[in-house]
Amino acid sequence: MMINLIVDTNVLIYAMDKSSAYQPIANSILLNPNHKLFITTKNVSEFFAVTSKLKIDLSSCLSFYAEVKSNFTILFPSLTSLLIFEKLVQQY
Repeated sequence: MMINLIVDTNVLIYAMDKSSAYQPIANSILLNPNHKLFITTKNVSEFFAVTSKLKIDLSSCLSFYAEVKSNFTILFPSLTSLLIFEKLVQQY
């Protein structure tokens, strides 16, 4: 049975952080084939804000985000707003 889940930003951060005690739990949520994953554009912006504060390498964040884009349904106000946001991430 497929379960729809909206994923919180913390789950993404924990999944990226190999030193986190929560990484196994986060990965079990994200990698479960019975989960249909959703995320909002607000969560995406929070992800980049937090990883920037933690000084996580941008290329690692962008690679992780590419995985998110291919495995999640991103809930957003419009395609244009998402494209503008992605362009801003690349610039800053």
